[in-house]
Amino acid sequence: MKKISSLALAFIASGAFAQTLITEWNFNGVASGLSTTNPVPSTGTGTASLLGTGLSATFNTGSSLDPGLDNNRWNTRNYAAQGADSGVYGVRFNVSTVGQADIQVKYEHRFSNTSSRWSRFEYTLDGTTFTSAGLTNAEFENILGGDAWNSRAFDFTAINAADDNANFGFRVVSIFAPTTTAYSPSNPAGSYASTGTFGFDLVNVSALNPVPEPASMAALGLGVAGLLRRRVKKA
Repeated sequence: MKKISSLALAFIASGAFAQTLITEWNFNGVASGLSTTNPVPSTGTGTASLLGTGLSATFNTGSSLDPGLDNNRWNTRNYAAQGADSGVYGVRFNVSTVGQADIQVKYEHRFSNTSSRWSRFEYTLDGTTFTSAGLTNAEFENILGGDAWNSRAFDFTAINAADDNANFGFRVVSIFAPTTTAYSPSNPAGSYASTGTFGFDLVNVSALNPVPEPASMAALGLGVAGLLRRRVKKA
């Protein structure tokens, strides 16, 4: 008898589903009165907010990767004073991942000349506690200098608790340079200033797979079992 093929297992592992966009902010609705403090998503549902006392935002020209005719970025300013409140000031996004699995987060991040050279990406699974555990390159150094865009992406495939989670969220905060108690400027030839800006565009959350419903899993199991039986009979 021939060895049973792993075709059915490969079918499951490959994920027979297309990537699904859950929510995105492109900040291109300025003409329709898009809020600078809590801009609504351009696709899907979720909330966006500013972090840190006195932090404010405007809309300015967005990333060149944004194809929108009304192309804008969410431009945040009035960050912490030099030597104060590392990890406190930034932006936060909340997006429910209910019904979805293998979560992906992407965004475009612009650093101005006098902004902090360093940022940190953190996520929450309960809507309250934030961490960077399990993520690669969560602490990021902008090495491109001032007024530069950086593409950022985070894969939550290995963090199962991010799947099917109504409380999923993340934030991007300005932080001190490592091993110091001071902010380093994005432009190394200049100085840090609280008026430096972090800009954001094309902030999106997507999923590689849906969360299978129990009935669907049962049906898939029966289908796999039938496939395997047919291959055994042919052997």
